[in-house]
Amino acid sequence: MAQRPREGASAQAWQAVIACTAALAIGWIAGCTGPISKGMKLEQQGQHDAAIAIYQQVVDKDPTSSEAVAAQLLIADVYMTDLERPGQAIETYGQVAAADPSGEAGLTARYKMALHYFRI
Repeated sequence: MAQRPREGASAQAWQAVIACTAALAIGWIAGCTGPISKGMKLEQQGQHDAAIAIYQQVVDKDPTSSEAVAAQLLIADVYMTDLERPGQAIETYGQVAAADPSGEAGLTARYKMALHYFRI
């Protein structure tokens, strides 16, 4: 479980750790074949709503699976960056944070919410 940086630790270093962790998780997902991979391809083609629908199917199939959590993070990312719907993104990140309060996915979700609020 990730801890907050200790005294003297750089906030940038902490952000880098979180970003690397998220990148590794998404990189692993990208290598998969299946619905998440299909959704990522749709995103790359600019078919964001179709990608969200695919990701949502993963969530609906088994909401407690690690794939479902990854799919929820991807849904929130699409809402935030591609569709510019921050309200829906924050709501989805919040669901992930609530479902995994002390885990990596919850930490990633809270970090992304904080980034959004910091930009406002």
